[in-house]
Amino acid sequence: NVGRYGVLRLFDRRSRRVRTFELDGRYADADVSPSREVLATVREHDGRRDLVAIPMMLPERSHGTRTSAPRLGSPRTLASEAGTAFSTPRWSMDGTRLVVERHRAGQWSDVVVFAWPSGDEVFSASVPGTRVVTPTWRPDGRAVVAAVERDAVGFDLWEFPLSGPPEARRLTSVDGGALWPDVSPDGNQLAFVSHTATGTE
Repeated sequence: NVGRYGVLRLFDRRSRRVRTFELDGRYADADVSPSREVLATVREHDGRRDLVAIPMMLPERSHGTRTSAPRLGSPRTLASEAGTAFSTPRWSMDGTRLVVERHRAGQWSDVVVFAWPSGDEVFSASVPGTRVVTPTWRPDGRAVVAAVERDAVGFDLWEFPLSGPPEARRLTSVDGGALWPDVSPDGNQLAFVSHTATGTE
């Protein structure tokens, strides 16, 4: 129930330098598209969080090495609703869709998929009486995986198919719960964050 918002920064793993991007507004939850041409993020604005996309302009290469960090263009709003907070956008593997958590005032949170670049909503999923958060993609793009909190006893991971039978499938049942899932590229392994008596794992 606590969020921290601010500027977007780039960490260069080779030089180990951090660069701050100069943008108006407060941002969080950035994810780079597979093409590395667009940054999906959320922007805090008038008491809500909008889903935005920001073009990334890569510098020219010199002798096989980029001479500077990427530059960011003007943010484009993809989804904005009064009293609504979007969080944790994630690109599909083919870069044609974004899945994001949506929390409308007075309602349980759900997950929604937007087409790129149109911004059209093409799918939404929820479990009645639960919070659905931190979504990610199955590598084949046919389903999303998200953390679901039932009866305020902790989160477990569920899979939501985007076509065919609409029934969600529970994937985990672990002490300490499961959040922030990520599926391996071959689809055979599932990583997540769990909270235990000794800390976060």
